[in-house]
Amino acid sequence: RLGFLRVLRGTVFEDPFMWLQVCSMLVGSTSLSLLLPSMGCHHSVAVAYRDQLNEMVNDLNRIATFFLGLFVSLVLSRWSTLRLSVVGTLFGNVCNISTLAGHVFAGTDEHARAMRKRVLRYLLLLFMLTLSEARADTNLQPFVESKLLLDEERKILERLPRKAQSVAGWLLH
Repeated sequence: RLGFLRVLRGTVFEDPFMWLQVCSMLVGSTSLSLLLPSMGCHHSVAVAYRDQLNEMVNDLNRIATFFLGLFVSLVLSRWSTLRLSVVGTLFGNVCNISTLAGHVFAGTDEHARAMRKRVLRYLLLLFMLTLSEARADTNLQPFVESKLLLDEERKILERLPRKAQSVAGWLLH
């Protein structure tokens, strides 16, 4: 498959029927523009029907604007739903678990402080890894630089296919 066509994934241009329609319209308009002069239709015909052609073009413009508005509305509603249902729920769960960990490890001693810090670090790492895996980004170095991931943990995660699920397993351990 052609590499540049991956950009079209998830759009209307992915549909082969749409490409068939576009190609047939191009072939039809090209053949009309080539056949009309040979049939005796000249520029004077287009001038004579200029008002009707302008009205038709304006109507088509209104229809295209209407459908473009529907398309943009649909895209934005899908994005909003995805953001609220997936990312919002995930971040809400991260906040809930970190609050619960704060209550479970409520002491002021060094062990309780270290456990709260580790749980919060793993939760934030889990959230960020989920987002980076969704973007197919496999680079773990930014997490090491931001101190969400230790270098030893990075070496372990690099060999694993599902990094976020592994970190969730570390939380349960």
